[in-house]
Amino acid sequence: LDEANTGLTATFDIKLKSRPSEDVTMILAKTTNPAEGNIVTPAGMELTFKSDATWKTAQQVEVAAVDDALDDDGTTWSVGMTIDTPTELTGYHMFSVSDVVLTCIDDDGAGISVTTPSGTTTDETG
Repeated sequence: LDEANTGLTATFDIKLKSRPSEDVTMILAKTTNPAEGNIVTPAGMELTFKSDATWKTAQQVEVAAVDDALDDDGTTWSVGMTIDTPTELTGYHMFSVSDVVLTCIDDDGAGISVTTPSGTTTDETG
């Protein structure tokens, strides 16, 4: 993700591998380095996979880097996912999902800027 391009986002899809017997809700959260990025969509930080014929439709997550003033190129941040289902009947109860790790491309650079003096000579009187 590129910090220099405000509004530029990245996406990834999440899809179930088998039909659940009940609806499956997935809760999204920023896990590592949460100040580095934002989850843009879904707005409620939740995805719901229905147990009807739409269960196999991939759902998209959109993320964006946060433009900060730090020289921290290559910093990673993660989106964690937790399955929240009411019963074990879904087949997804207590299922573990790996974090999605994202890398920020920084637009800041450490350094010092020195301007040319306005006069090239001084005398002892100041």
